[in-house]
Amino acid sequence: MSIFHKAYSLFSYPVGLTIDLWAAIFKKNATPKGMWLERRGIYDEGVKALSPYDLWIHGVSVGEVGVIKAILDRLEKKDTFKVLVSSFTEQGYLVAKKAFKGEYNVIFYPLDYKISVKRAVTTIRPRCYACIETEIWPNLINELSRQGTRLLILNGRISEESFNSYKKVRPLIADTLRLFEKIFVISEIDRKGFLALGARKERVFVSGNAKYERLIDLPGNFKKGSLERAVQKKDAFPKIVAGSIREDEYKIITGAFLELKREFKGAFLVLVPRHLERVKEISEFLKRKKISFKKVSELRKNSFAIESLDCILVDEIGLLYGLYSICDFSFVGGSLVNKGGQNLMEPASWEKPVIFGPQYKNFLDAGDALLRDGGGVMVRDRDELFNAFLRFSKDKTLRKRTGQSARKSLLRLGKEAATIQSKALFEALS
Repeated sequence: MSIFHKAYSLFSYPVGLTIDLWAAIFKKNATPKGMWLERRGIYDEGVKALSPYDLWIHGVSVGEVGVIKAILDRLEKKDTFKVLVSSFTEQGYLVAKKAFKGEYNVIFYPLDYKISVKRAVTTIRPRCYACIETEIWPNLINELSRQGTRLLILNGRISEESFNSYKKVRPLIADTLRLFEKIFVISEIDRKGFLALGARKERVFVSGNAKYERLIDLPGNFKKGSLERAVQKKDAFPKIVAGSIREDEYKIITGAFLELKREFKGAFLVLVPRHLERVKEISEFLKRKKISFKKVSELRKNSFAIESLDCILVDEIGLLYGLYSICDFSFVGGSLVNKGGQNLMEPASWEKPVIFGPQYKNFLDAGDALLRDGGGVMVRDRDELFNAFLRFSKDKTLRKRTGQSARKSLLRLGKEAATIQSKALFEALS
């Protein structure tokens, strides 16, 4: 352990001890069941029973869980390996539980203090550990390395915010990155970012984005649920799905939507907030605007009767991708506010036109490809969003051509990234 790791470990110890005691006293009944036990590195017998694991693979949230699935689906001889999947956020955990039900155990990621990671590593004892994108937790990585675990980063990405944060503690991050055997990154920009933070040049490889390869084949294997079928049957045009909405984007979107309804009275909107805690706030706003809507949880109680509605507000996780399949055109959120955007290629995989804002730096490769190929439109405010809604509503040929171009962008960017990374994972496990 380097002097930087020692300093970090000592600093995190009293913080971790405080969290440990606080969680033990006040978070016994936290939901999902066992969340705070697992954050402290304490697992149930079902997890313990399979230890030692061949592979522990981690993705922080919903998007990264999708990458895990894409890579594991392509992993050679995957049924012969004992695999443990972890996520940090509650939504990521729930999506992983659903995606890997009956196949792999799923846990909450431990907090990065000595007591927690010691418990976790001692229990799990993985031969190989792989993290998705940018999850550099020094205590856990150091403890895994000390135990002799092979370490990989898959689908590595360094955002501007992450780079600036890591740069402040570069000696610690550099020591941690040098413990990884291989680092597979999305782009040359990401490669330069990892190298600038101290990763070894000969261990960093550009492999493309595994999120995209997964999306190429997904539409052909997707089965529409009750919600998608109900929206598809509804006599409405145009049908707009606005996904991954962040902050006040819903106000801009509904403003453009209400203006569109003056010319297209049958216009129908599906709003999908990125975080479910915003549902109450959005509901109150829609009521004030006198927009006829229902939440998905309410529709389930009423056999998805939506004929009288102008809008659906999604208050459940895991529905967005399927909803993109039934829209005439889409808007992808997190891009009109400074959140870096969300996955622009999800609607593109269904050959749907993609509208997004200028703040898409987390998906630069996708946004730039869509703009270059004619598969997407960038808007800056409500007026430009309304104009995009109006153009796509009026021109069927434009909708079709733009959607096809969006799909072509996806095919070009896919380039077997998940396959390349699954092969590297298999080599590490063999």
